[in-house]
Amino acid sequence: MKQPLHVLMVEDEEADVSLLVRELERAGYDVDHRRVDTATALREALGNGEWDVILSDYAMHGFDGSQALRIVRSSGRDIPFVVVSGFIGEEQAAGLMKAGASDFLVKDRLFRLAAVVEREVAEARARREQARALEQKEREFLQAQKMEAVGRLAGGVAHDFNNLLSVIMGFAHTLERRLPADPRLHHPTAEIILAAERAAQLTRQLLRFCRKEVPEPRVVDLNTVVTGAIAMLRRVLGETIELDERLLPGVAPVRADPGQLEQVILNLAVNARDAMPDGGRLVIETATAAIGDDESVRLSVTDTGSGMAAEVRAHLFEPFFTTKEAGKGTGLGLATVHAIVTQAGGRVEAESAPGRGSTFHVRLPRVAEQVPPTLEVSRGDPSLRVTETVLVVEDDTSVRELLADVLSEAGYGVVAAGSAAQALRVAAAHEGPLHLLLCEVVLPDGSGRALLGSLLEKHPGLRSLFLSGYTDDEIARAGLPAGAPLVRKPIAGDELLGRLRQVIEA
Repeated sequence: MKQPLHVLMVEDEEADVSLLVRELERAGYDVDHRRVDTATALREALGNGEWDVILSDYAMHGFDGSQALRIVRSSGRDIPFVVVSGFIGEEQAAGLMKAGASDFLVKDRLFRLAAVVEREVAEARARREQARALEQKEREFLQAQKMEAVGRLAGGVAHDFNNLLSVIMGFAHTLERRLPADPRLHHPTAEIILAAERAAQLTRQLLRFCRKEVPEPRVVDLNTVVTGAIAMLRRVLGETIELDERLLPGVAPVRADPGQLEQVILNLAVNARDAMPDGGRLVIETATAAIGDDESVRLSVTDTGSGMAAEVRAHLFEPFFTTKEAGKGTGLGLATVHAIVTQAGGRVEAESAPGRGSTFHVRLPRVAEQVPPTLEVSRGDPSLRVTETVLVVEDDTSVRELLADVLSEAGYGVVAAGSAAQALRVAAAHEGPLHLLLCEVVLPDGSGRALLGSLLEKHPGLRSLFLSGYTDDEIARAGLPAGAPLVRKPIAGDELLGRLRQVIEA
């Protein structure tokens, strides 16, 4: 089979064009050519065609090879330019090569033509591939920089946002407890608490997406994770997409980070939504499957969207690969899905065809362990007489007031401070024992860990429970040791009191 070759001939003699074409065809090329002999015609051909090589005469009527070469080079097109002339002097040939010509040949010595064309076309293609690869790397680098900036922004916002949510949730719970038994009052309060909890979930998902939280794999029930994610999906998908859940009862447990599994479901659902701009149906299904000889758990996400061709499916899980127009997608969604599933020991597969929708199968190994029961953390025994005193150190005034209010209502003695230095002064002036330090991990004038070390010199039996709305890397930078008692903001009052009793009684 002959190799196709697109040749632009800058030549004023049709007979010479025929000579060149025959020579190339004899060498095994299927030549598609066009002849031009003026500057205007050359510019028009460069703008409207894709050419593998340009073969140009040197001397023509009213036009010459030097002018043609300048036009080609000024166009910015990387097309090999080979001069083929009846006669060309060494000085003229040297000038053309210096100006950017690829090579030159004499018309009555065309035995080198095929070899020169093959070499120059191959080198030009290699340069273009290298340029495309470099451009792709630059795009990936810029996208990675953008994601890093988003991650830094998310990490910075998370702390302040979690403090605000702590205040909203905390005082809403307090209000709920103190209101009379009137459903007209309790319903609005419950809605405030629910909205705050959803906002807290959004913050956690944003931090996970920006990789600001360390994965915490554990044995989970896949159906429970899917059910939790679906509540958010209904808002993401909109009203034009019907959501169908088909969850197999009693499906085997898997080991994974539940937050990352939620991200997998969200990414697949968002992709499906984008494939159904005019609406459609999304089916989320769990089932038992097999990976080789081992049983596995399968999560399938199916849409009725536009589908994908085989060449698109081949690149689906590559970072930054996207078929969406600029500004509509990062090309990271499916790459993230693939990374999470692979890290969990599973695999992800895609089935699709143009016009027939798509199905993504996530297969995860089942585990023999049972899903651990959910720990119910309560306020403790109401009949228990609380006698301990808690030193609360929190730089956010509203959060500090909330913590003091919750602890005081539960019967604890409370001493509060807004910084490490103030905490040391308050502790020194306090008459009587301090039983527990309830402290923000990161303080404006130090860390909670350093403060605890200073307090232990005078209060050797002091217990500690740390609070934080920061990301995992910020907590690590503050020097909090692994396994230290930690409560993440936002936190409900009942959970706080339960954890506090656990620490005191440990």
